[in-house]
Amino acid sequence: MRHALLAFILALSSSLAAQLNGKYTFRHLDQEDGLLHTKILSITQDNKGFIWILTSNGMQRYDGYRFVNYPQVKGYSLIYDESKDEVGA
Repeated sequence: MRHALLAFILALSSSLAAQLNGKYTFRHLDQEDGLLHTKILSITQDNKGFIWILTSNGMQRYDGYRFVNYPQVKGYSLIYDESKDEVGA
């Protein structure tokens, strides 16, 4: 289950590049890659292509290469407001 979810995260982040060249790349991410926790509570993608991940240890933004941590943001699900292009928990 955990690996399937992480593969899904990467599939979303690389979807634009995959559409351009017709190839898909899947990579599993875990705490060694910078994921705050392996238990994912919620996940969404914004208009810019960033993937927002909510774990029990906080929220993260993933750009396909690295994580930006927002450990002070806690909650049970992510809410993406497309009209304002904002993500919150």
